Amino acid sequence: MYLGNWEFFVIKCGISLNFEARFPISTQVKKKLTFWHNEFSSPLPKLPRPRPINVILLGIDSTSRSDAVRGLPKTIALFQEMGFHDFQGYHSISPHRLPNFMGFLMGLNQSTARGTCSPNSEIPFDSCPLIWKEYSAQNYVTMYLEHGVQTFNWGGASGLKDGTTDYYPHPLFTAIRRVRSKVRSCVLPCR
Repeated sequence: MYLGNWEFFVIKCGISLNFEARFPISTQVKKKLTFWHNEFSSPLPKLPRPRPINVILLGIDSTSRSDAVRGLPKTIALFQEMGFHDFQGYHSISPHRLPNFMGFLMGLNQSTARGTCSPNSEIPFDSCPLIWKEYSAQNYVTMYLEHGVQTFNWGGASGLKDGTTDYYPHPLFTAIRRVRSKVRSCVLPCR
């Protein structure tokens, strides 16, 4: 079966459902990969340059940095071993997820975003200065990945229309949640 550019699909066999994800290399991603390949394999003499860094911004809802250090010691140790940069000075600006994520993903607070790039709850945050747009402009391959309810839809916010990243698997998680809730409603009364 040819899947073309489909990123997500469901395989149903009898009563089993299996969600599959694949990340095809789009034309845009191919251009970025070609850029980096050419940058580091050109036969022309260039000044030595370190390979570009990989960037992972990790935000865990309702978990402060100090809570993560105490509660996730093996994860923190692995990050340190791998040379991750730790934003030791980063502090939450709100008890809620959306304002905190807006702070480190946009550099804006909610009222500033509502006054500029997403003036009301009907307009998605796609036109806001999301940090991955800067990385994308520098030929980084980008992905925005989260679990649960989408951060930018929380609390009546307007969400992201398409994620504005190269890979945006949120629709897969939404579909899984929707199907599992239907399956649970059918299965639970039968216990």
